[in-house]
Amino acid sequence: MSALDDLFEQTEDEPVPGGCDKCNAYQTMTPDPVHEGIFHLEVHHDDWCPFLRAKQAGNN
Repeated sequence: MSALDDLFEQTEDEPVPGGCDKCNAYQTMTPDPVHEGIFHLEVHHDDWCPFLRAKQAGNN
């Protein structure tokens, strides 16, 4: 494992503030279940977030 992998594993599933200027979003990083060394950054928006609502409306 690399030092970067070690860093990501230490922060895995730890909320990091930010990610959206429209709401009080936070971000989490999770490892890819199939590919070692790949991590996914997910932004968790507030339910009322206008950006999230627009994104959801575009997916319907």
